[in-house]
Amino acid sequence: MYIPTPAHQTYVFLMCIGFGFLLGIFYHLVRFIRKTFLPFKSAVLIQDILYCVISTFAVFCFLLCCNDGEIRLFVFGGFGAGLLVYYLTFGIFVSRFLDRISLSFKKIFYPFRRIFTRLSAKIENKRRKKEKNLKKTAN
Repeated sequence: MYIPTPAHQTYVFLMCIGFGFLLGIFYHLVRFIRKTFLPFKSAVLIQDILYCVISTFAVFCFLLCCNDGEIRLFVFGGFGAGLLVYYLTFGIFVSRFLDRISLSFKKIFYPFRRIFTRLSAKIENKRRKKEKNLKKTAN
């Protein structure tokens, strides 16, 4: 039976803080994509689910590499502390910076978005008309 030493536990805890910090950065990137390109409610749900799945897989791989796959309470404390450190320090500045970039992207791509929305509405109307014609001919 392997009993981890306090030095190893401290090392894993500090690594978890760093990994929690990286998860915070990854979340801000997902948030940037959400605010800039896909602000729809269904897209938010899908992005949150993908973030959770990718983060869970990354945490699983991280724990396999750094802690031999052992799950301990201080590991989750380390992840939480890393996220907290990120959000209370760099996260504030990164959030403001990415919000400004997002607004500039929206201003640049707004005309293209209107064109795309109009085209997709026309295509949808034609599809509905064809569907109604098929139903009439089937009856």
